[in-house]
Amino acid sequence: MASSSSSSKVKTIIVGAGVCGLLTAIQLERAGMDYVVVERARTSSPLGSGLSLTPACNYILDQLGLLKEIQQVSYPCAKIDYLRDDLSKVGVMDAGDQISRYGYNGILINRHSLYKVLLSKVPKDKIQWGKRLVNHKQDEHGVEIECEDNLDLPEDADESANNNDNRAKVVYKGDVLIGADGAYSSVRRYMYKSMSAEGIKLPSEDLAPLRFDSNCVVGVTKELSDVEYPVLKEKNGDFYVLIGKEKAIQVYLFTFAEKRIGWYICGRMDKPEVHDEKDFRFSDWKPVAADELCEMVRHYKCPFGGTVGDLMDLTPKGLLSKVMLEDKYFSTWYHKRTVLMGDACHKHLPFGGQGANQAILDSVHLVNQLYGIPSNSLVDINLSFKTYYENRSPNAKEVFKSTSMVASVLSARHILAHGAPHSKSAKVFRRLDIDDETRFQMTFHRNSLLDTEADGTKSGSGSTFQHTLSDAYFPLHDEDDGDGNVVTEPSVESRSGLLPRLPWTRVPDAKDHGTVVSMIRMALDCYVDPKRQGWVDIGDNWDVDTEIGWLEAGLRGYVFASEDKKTVVIGIKGTSLKLFGTGGGPTGNNDKMNDNKMFSCCCGKVDRTWWPVCGCYMGGDQCNQQCLVNDLQADRDEGKSYYSIGLKVLEATKNLFPDANIWLTGHSLGGSVASTIGITKGYPTFTFQSPGDVRFAQRMSLVKPELSEHDLKKLPIWQFGHTADPVFMGTCNGPASTCYSAGYALETKCHLGRTCIYDTVSELGWRQTIQAHTIFTFINVVENWQNMTQGREIVAPCLPQTDCQDCTQWNFV
Repeated sequence: MASSSSSSKVKTIIVGAGVCGLLTAIQLERAGMDYVVVERARTSSPLGSGLSLTPACNYILDQLGLLKEIQQVSYPCAKIDYLRDDLSKVGVMDAGDQISRYGYNGILINRHSLYKVLLSKVPKDKIQWGKRLVNHKQDEHGVEIECEDNLDLPEDADESANNNDNRAKVVYKGDVLIGADGAYSSVRRYMYKSMSAEGIKLPSEDLAPLRFDSNCVVGVTKELSDVEYPVLKEKNGDFYVLIGKEKAIQVYLFTFAEKRIGWYICGRMDKPEVHDEKDFRFSDWKPVAADELCEMVRHYKCPFGGTVGDLMDLTPKGLLSKVMLEDKYFSTWYHKRTVLMGDACHKHLPFGGQGANQAILDSVHLVNQLYGIPSNSLVDINLSFKTYYENRSPNAKEVFKSTSMVASVLSARHILAHGAPHSKSAKVFRRLDIDDETRFQMTFHRNSLLDTEADGTKSGSGSTFQHTLSDAYFPLHDEDDGDGNVVTEPSVESRSGLLPRLPWTRVPDAKDHGTVVSMIRMALDCYVDPKRQGWVDIGDNWDVDTEIGWLEAGLRGYVFASEDKKTVVIGIKGTSLKLFGTGGGPTGNNDKMNDNKMFSCCCGKVDRTWWPVCGCYMGGDQCNQQCLVNDLQADRDEGKSYYSIGLKVLEATKNLFPDANIWLTGHSLGGSVASTIGITKGYPTFTFQSPGDVRFAQRMSLVKPELSEHDLKKLPIWQFGHTADPVFMGTCNGPASTCYSAGYALETKCHLGRTCIYDTVSELGWRQTIQAHTIFTFINVVENWQNMTQGREIVAPCLPQTDCQDCTQWNFV
């Protein structure tokens, strides 16, 4: 095919006539560009439920002249109400005045109503229905696909079966092939197949099968009476989420402009399933039996009146369907003349309402590139695809992470607390089950899923408070043994040489921005003062009395568990001291005692004005080393130290989640407690702004007396901090320091594992001050480091601290 100088001469083949494919066709039609839409289905289907379109997408639809018609069949909506299944309130996610912020409202619309508007704008002869892709080839001259006629297949036919040579074939030729054919994209499958045949190595995650851990029943009622359902008289859309108490089930309810109510029920499967897409029938909007999931929620009260079961009974069977839910982000979006968009390259779960919105943004970005393409040469087409990918993929990936995060909203979350050392209830250990309202506030605080900007980023006033864990949000990697070799199990130095090997092979990725942000937010959560109710005794192995006061001065921590209970993060609260911006409180004395024992050189004996916390000081610069070891280990054995209590927290968590991967995190003192627990048991740990913990670990015989770079790399610990923080840098000591004035002997600077240092002094011109030790200050640094460094770094590099020594002014005998 000869090259052309005009984009109007570029012929585009769109596979898929969903929202994404139709919107692309509309844009090409208005640009006067040649195209054809090829769709597997034999006709348009009314199935599906509601869509929430963001202000950013409505701005795009307005530019295309579609918004006014869409507004006639939709309602504006700017908030979501979260209720329990008895209609008691959990919380509200309110996007505020969207028009003043963006110029447009978000809207709720029946999927089929939106589809009808889009379909009416595409000439009928441009859509080829009932055509199943069976072959694909492309070269420098063009792209060609072969489709099998699908019109006479029975409704329940297996479309993934081998090609039927007797069935009519149709060949479509063009310059560009767009895969807008959903999560089970045939275009993607053939593109990846051709890339592999050419010897191109694809990322392993792109080739991995889709994983299902949820299923969903969706429906739209028939047209209802606004007398029976007065809410339908209103001109604003109502959006409710009902949260089940006993199972991981949510019911989503929306009102539509045509006096209908849309609903879908999402439930976690008992066991996730994995299917190879070539062997799996399409997870499409098709009516199937859905009785089991429906029966679980029929009794839920409906905020519009009656029960959820009443809405089900008012739904025609033809508008009821059940689908399995999968989510996956693909890293490879294009090759030669073939490119992917929408679910074909980033399949979202429906919980965040982002699937259609992200597909619309893909479509606009891609068509803009095609419209400006100088020719149909392979070079120009690849350059346009590359620009499209670079513009869209970073934002699409971040939104994918947020959606996965919302989908994994914490189903099991507890506060673990131990009695205060030296108190009557020192052996008391209990668990607080966080109620729905507290969970909602911690999970959805400042959630911005309704406020997604046009480029897919979040507005500054609505950043998502991310507390959930998933494989997508926490990229995992095989751990390196320091010499470039992948190890299957961690081996951590301990007093016996090597700890027993643990049955895990992967750890959180300290190079991933989302991972670090989520961990530090969980560390912040540990300072939150929860409601004092709902405490549950952990079990018979603990001495429990009836006093409530035991909690007040004890070690506190939250357990963050993913909904499938496969990933658990233990967060441990740091020092409570008003000076540090965390509010003080009754744990302050015990916090200080642990700080001074863990991070001082000799019993917190800084000078003659200080009273030591143990009897190992020998006068002058002399300190009894064995006395220090004996004192710390005695505290451990007697359950007096935060370290020993933390070990009990870990054991309790293992009992609660016996099959889970366990990680630890914490800020300041909490981080050091977490890191020493981590090396004791071999669990991965992320700490934030913690004092140096090497000296304490050596005194506890957790590591060797001398640690090489190789030794440090083998420890599954990542310690984050910044250069303006004197506590993290080990400079908050001496008579002129704030720590000295407050009675804290924080004299150590050497850290276990790898240290990830954000250089706020050099990069931002900050100076060292105790105010820089607040976790709020550091969260801002971690979240915005890429902008602060003009893109030079996204996260700080993590390296072991070599040639680091503490307490060199002391003589240990």
